Amino acid sequence: MQKTAAPRHAPPLSICVKYSIATHTLSYYVYSMAKLTQTRIEELSAMIMDGHSLASACTALSISRANVYSRMSKDQDIERKIRTAQQQSAEKAVEDLEQIYDDALHRRKDYDPAVLRDYATHVRWKVGKLMPDLYGEQKNKAGVEIGDGTVRIVWET
Repeated sequence: MQKTAAPRHAPPLSICVKYSIATHTLSYYVYSMAKLTQTRIEELSAMIMDGHSLASACTALSISRANVYSRMSKDQDIERKIRTAQQQSAEKAVEDLEQIYDDALHRRKDYDPAVLRDYATHVRWKVGKLMPDLYGEQKNKAGVEIGDGTVRIVWET
């Protein structure tokens, strides 16, 4: 049986593992995932701060997203680092959007208004989800809170 070379776009075999299914003639390559070390967590949070999503940053660093979520659920420090990076990314997106609108207003750059509107809607949604206390929808709170033998009637606007 003659060995065939990997296609030009495929990574070298030294960094991937070849699997073949006995009942099929198919074979495919599975990339080995990098271990989630403290250095990798710092790189991951830096990429998220730069505006990458968690999924794209994990892919770029060859880290399993499932492993990241698992570690986040077990380690509060990692959870805090990732969430802080996401919040800083959202704040950066707001600042970038302000700059884009300023450029469009003063005609320094020409942007499609529909694209600007869609991007602004996306940034507003992202910031509202990541920082609901600052940018989320304000909801009036009214009702009765019961706890430790006390009853408190609340009206907040």
